[in-house]
Order: sequence, then structure tokens, then C-alpha cells
Amino acid sequence: MTFQPTGSAALSHAVRDGALTLTLSGELDLGAEREVRAWIGEHAAAHGGPVVLDLRGVAFADSAGLRALINADAAARQDGWSLRIVIADGQLRQTLAVSGLDGMLPVYVEPE
Repeated sequence: MTFQPTGSAALSHAVRDGALTLTLSGELDLGAEREVRAWIGEHAAAHGGPVVLDLRGVAFADSAGLRALINADAAARQDGWSLRIVIADGQLRQTLAVSGLDGMLPVYVEPE
């Protein structure tokens, strides 16, 4: 199922091998951050198991987008579900590295 929030990110979800895969593409920015945070929280709570956040299609993330990732990680820790953030080797990886979040969040680099 695909959802287009009022911001600039397209969202879809599917269950694969027991893990909920949430796929975002486009921009993870201030315009999409609130809805993306709610979308992640709603789907993760309903699934109750491992969550893969696939961001390989994200072309840009600003500080609000990074905040959404930090909040997703905090929710996973608090609510007891595992989170895996999958990114491509591109701008988002550089942004996470510069911010230091690549060492703080469960980030995995995989090809698109």
C-alpha cells in the first residue's frame, strides 16, 4: 500500500519474512516529518515485530527528517521492537555521517 503525505515523501509498507518494511522515497523534510513520524509509529505499533525502514529512495533529508529517524529509534527502544534503517550510499549517508547519527542509529548501507 502506498501513501502520499502532504509533504514530499511517498510511503509504502509490506510485511516480508516477518518484518514490517516501511519504504520512503522522495524527501524526508519538514513538510513530511510529522506525517512520517505518525506513519512509522502507527504501523510499528500495529505490527509489534521487527521494522525495516527502507530509505534507499530518499534523495534528501533535513534536520526535521533526521529528527523523525531519532524518534523512530527512541520509540523502538521504548516499545521493544527492533528497528533497522536501510540507506543507499549517497547524500543521506553523508548527512548521517556529518551529523554523527550513523554511529548512533541502526543504519545499514545496501545498494538500491
